[in-house]
Amino acid sequence: WWRIAAGAVAGVGICALAALAVAVRSALRVKPTAPGVAGDVFEDVGPLVPRTLRGRPWAFALTVAAGVAVALTVVGVAQSDPFDGALRGIVDALACLAGFAALGRYLGLRAAGD
Repeated sequence: WWRIAAGAVAGVGICALAALAVAVRSALRVKPTAPGVAGDVFEDVGPLVPRTLRGRPWAFALTVAAGVAVALTVVGVAQSDPFDGALRGIVDALACLAGFAALGRYLGLRAAGD
C-alpha cells in the first residue's frame, strides 16, 4: 500500500505543477511599465552603502559576499564546527556572487554597463 500511496501523491503533485505551468508562463511575459530609469542597488539602499562602494556594484557584491562568509564562519565557530562553518560561508558567498552575476541586471541590482 505504501508504494501505491507514494505514486498517487507524486501523481497529484505532478498534476498540480502542470496546472501551474500556464500561470508561470504568462507571468514571465509581464514587463514593468513604470516611466523613468530603474536605477541600481545604490538607489535602493542609498545612505547605507559606504562612499567607497557607491557606484561600484561588483565591489559592493564582493563586500556583501565576504560579510556572508565571515558571518557563517563565526556561527560555525560558535557551534564548535569552524571548518564546516567556513566551508558553508565560502559556498554561500560564491552563491551570492553567482546570483549577482546571473540576475543582477534583471533585478536592477546593477546597471546595464556593469
